[in-house]
Amino acid sequence: MTALFALEEEILPYQLVDEFFIKETELAALQRRLNESGNPTAFPGTSIFNQDWEDWR
Repeated sequence: MTALFALEEEILPYQLVDEFFIKETELAALQRRLNESGNPTAFPGTSIFNQDWEDWR
């Protein structure tokens, strides 16, 4: 979905997050599209440091 979005917006995927600390309007639009289609964009209670799949539930 991100690749399709980037093609439609005529941007490269890295341009969605190319400036830290600046609100990226394209990234916000992609997030809205993902949420509207039922794809989660946040995973509360999880961490990239989880070592066990059981921790992801």
